[in-house]
Order: sequence, then structure tokens, then C-alpha cells
Amino acid sequence: MRARISGLITEIYTNISRYADKGVPYFLTIEEKNDEVIITQANGIANLTVDNSEDRGSRGPGNGLRMHAQWIDSIGGVPNTSKEYGEWILYASIPVSRE
Repeated sequence: MRARISGLITEIYTNISRYADKGVPYFLTIEEKNDEVIITQANGIANLTVDNSEDRGSRGPGNGLRMHAQWIDSIGGVPNTSKEYGEWILYASIPVSRE
């Protein structure tokens, strides 16, 4: 479980370094509540085109977060990502066992 969560955090920071607008602060919070780990992250999106859609340019296929979201979903967690007003927002609720 720790390795999976660590891998998700590494993926988040990798994406921030690649795709975030460097002129806009980002934030990342990691909380442990009851039997879950909650990760919340937001950053400005760099390289918006005139019509405000994302210009993927040299970006990869986007499988990193998708893989983590599938894992979170498969264990009963909540993975959620969205783009709102030029910001990328990620929320993940990951159930953890106390055993």
C-alpha cells in the first residue's frame, strides 16, 4: 500500500514538473483520516491554446494517472480529476487497512 501511494505521489510531482504553469503556485495535501488517505492537488495548466483547450504537444499518452485511478477504484477508493478555469485538480480517497 505504501509503495502504491508513494508511486501516486511521484506521478503527481512528475506531472506538475512537466505540465504545470510555472508562474502559478501549486498545492498538494496528504491527509490520513480514519481508514483512508486523502490526496488533494491543484496546479495551473501550462500551454493553453486560444480556445482554452489543452495543447498536449510533446506530452505522453496520459497513462500514469489513469493507471493509479484504476487501482484506487479497484480497492473501493475515489479517484477524481478535473480541469476547471485553467487549473488541474486531483482528489483521491484511498482506503487503508489498519491491520
